[in-house]
Amino acid sequence: SLSLTHSATIGQDLNVMGHTTLSELTVTGSASIAGDLQVTGNANVANITIRGHIITASGQPTGEVMAAAGLDAHIQIDGNDTLGTVTITTGSADMALGELLKLQFSERYNKAPRVVFSPSNAAATELRLFKDQATNESLSFATNSMPAANTIYIFDYFIGE
Repeated sequence: SLSLTHSATIGQDLNVMGHTTLSELTVTGSASIAGDLQVTGNANVANITIRGHIITASGQPTGEVMAAAGLDAHIQIDGNDTLGTVTITTGSADMALGELLKLQFSERYNKAPRVVFSPSNAAATELRLFKDQATNESLSFATNSMPAANTIYIFDYFIGE
């Protein structure tokens, strides 16, 4: 066991085998990590370059069909709080202009997030869906065009704070 109460300068390589606990670490040059990197706190990064895919892993939001979707409408969500696809199938009657669907996040954001919502089938391009209300817990979407009865509308979303 080695215990240092002040600083130490090592002129060459330092190899540590086994578990190491540091209260602070400052790297003044480059750092290479051969295995996985897990950060349990926040990470503050000035610039980031990703040489692969962005894979999100938050919890799945729940969806609520609102009145404008019509009688017996239903919603399906494939994704998570950050990225996914919403499929809404309108009902057989009573469609209207206004609030169509609401997403309730599995985990609260610190403030109301921003969203990019993209139509993913031909019917969705005609619906003119827009973000109606946003809080740190949910997003609702409305339309100012009349939804068609018994129609499947598919949208992809990307949500971030």
